[in-house]
Amino acid sequence: NGRQGTLRHWDADKEMFCVGLDTKKSADSDVHFLMPEILEATSAPRPSKADKMPMQGYSVEIKDLFNKGSEGIGCRFTLEKSAMDALRSAENLVVGLESFCLERDVNEHRLRLELEEERRQEEEHRKQEELDRKRRVARRAKEMAERERVKDQRHMDREEAARAEYERRRSHVEETFRLKFRLKVILFQAMKEGVPPEDLFDFLEGEGFDSNDFDSDDEDFFNSYSDFFENVDEEYDQQLREEKEEKSREMAGILGVDPLLVDERTLKVTYRKLALRFRKLLCLSY
Repeated sequence: NGRQGTLRHWDADKEMFCVGLDTKKSADSDVHFLMPEILEATSAPRPSKADKMPMQGYSVEIKDLFNKGSEGIGCRFTLEKSAMDALRSAENLVVGLESFCLERDVNEHRLRLELEEERRQEEEHRKQEELDRKRRVARRAKEMAERERVKDQRHMDREEAARAEYERRRSHVEETFRLKFRLKVILFQAMKEGVPPEDLFDFLEGEGFDSNDFDSDDEDFFNSYSDFFENVDEEYDQQLREEKEEKSREMAGILGVDPLLVDERTLKVTYRKLALRFRKLLCLSY
């Protein structure tokens, strides 16, 4: 039926050619399987859209319009078909040219106004984009400044909280240190006064201490006090024994006897009798 297309491949099962026929929308798009007898090869190129379109104007070229030595000046321009048709239908050539010039001026003025409007719109669009860009930059700068302010405020809040916690702990440590130091002083005073361990809490309450002031860390203080009190008693008893033994040795030395062979009571009675006799002799001599 005179349609053109492209031969794609031979289908051996169907014994037909696969052909893509050209349509108005696109070439090689309508696929059919056709027998070889109805196909005819052609070397003519496909008609283009430009070939199918009617002629819209005339191209005019004038060579060597002005001669200047060996070189010439020419021109080339295009006349629309509608302008040529209007020129033919005019009363005469002068009227036709005047009408053509007038229409040309109107078209040029319209095109100039359209170009100016387009430039104006482009300029307004460019200014609006620049304004939007500046607003975005200002908004980002404001957001960044706000984020930095919030970040700095959080940092300051953390530093203030850490400083307050440090001051609280330092105050607690200092108060605990003063309490422990005063406790040591009071315990030393209790040791000097010979307060027994079972009466120590009553003694501390009399000095202004409360049982709630003590914790598990203070147990070492009371254990040390008990150990000290026991050691003081033992050392005092030991010192008394040593002083008695030393005095017994001195009395035995004066009496000229062995202190290990004489009991303490006999040694004391004999020493006292000798001392009274010696004192009487001194009184008689005076």
